[in-house]
Amino acid sequence: MNTLQWTVGNVPEGMQLVAAIGLLADRFGLSPTQAIDLQNGFGESYKAMNNDPQCEGLTSALDEIFATDPERQGHYFVYVPTEPSVAAPTILFLHGYGGNLKYYIWALKVAFPDSVIVAPTWGIGWHDGDVVYVDEVCRNVETQFGISLGNKWVMGLSAGGPAGFRVMNRKPSDYQGYICIASGLSQQRAAELSFTEPILMLNGINDVRFPIQFVRRGIAEMESHGLCVEQVELDRDHFFLLTQRVETFQIIESFIQKHSAVSVTSPNIDKSHWMLRLLRPWGLVFLGLPILCLVAFKKLRGRRKRLL
Repeated sequence: MNTLQWTVGNVPEGMQLVAAIGLLADRFGLSPTQAIDLQNGFGESYKAMNNDPQCEGLTSALDEIFATDPERQGHYFVYVPTEPSVAAPTILFLHGYGGNLKYYIWALKVAFPDSVIVAPTWGIGWHDGDVVYVDEVCRNVETQFGISLGNKWVMGLSAGGPAGFRVMNRKPSDYQGYICIASGLSQQRAAELSFTEPILMLNGINDVRFPIQFVRRGIAEMESHGLCVEQVELDRDHFFLLTQRVETFQIIESFIQKHSAVSVTSPNIDKSHWMLRLLRPWGLVFLGLPILCLVAFKKLRGRRKRLL
């Protein structure tokens, strides 16, 4: 076994992220303040995750960094409460650049403990993801757990933001609305949208990856085509989902409540059962490569197999 592969496979995901941010901050354009904020945020979050009995046994996807098998199977995280509430939203989360961290599904289950949460993995990020894969994942979750995914909301983060718009535009009637976090669309892409479901654009005004003026131009284009857009601008940078997690999810929950026909108020989290798993139910084609922060990913290549 490759020594680096063995090391990555045996060092906890949180520790790897904290170390990688410190080592690679300059390379990836992080200021010293941002690097410290991210290290503190990940450190505290993974400590809380490790102390969460519902997270016991939750497997990292870091080994996928070294995936080379051309028939390697697909991956998604899923959280299913013991008794999923029909009133609670089903959340379909598309991760950003850097891979599908455990942090995302943990943070979502803390915020929405009565919701079914599905987080499919697509390579290094969902910016080039095939939205048909989303349908496959949802069907597989329904089959594996014997549930029906209703009241679905799409949530896209950073590089997952444009993919979320593609998901909505392809089958808008399947979803209640879209939450776009720290992301945006060009005016050209925004002009291609045609769905009427509500959109929440949640952005930091100090974001250099998706500058606020770029985001505003895209929103103006959407509105000129009659799309229903609500914009919330925070005095934050690109990483507010980590550094201001509670505030961010409060805004999102209020938006969902406003646009839902049923209440999404959640009872005690202790009544939920953690069923987060590393599921590999079907074959896809992958090529694995090392990436930023040593986060696991699978780069999809070639033609993909379909579920029957």
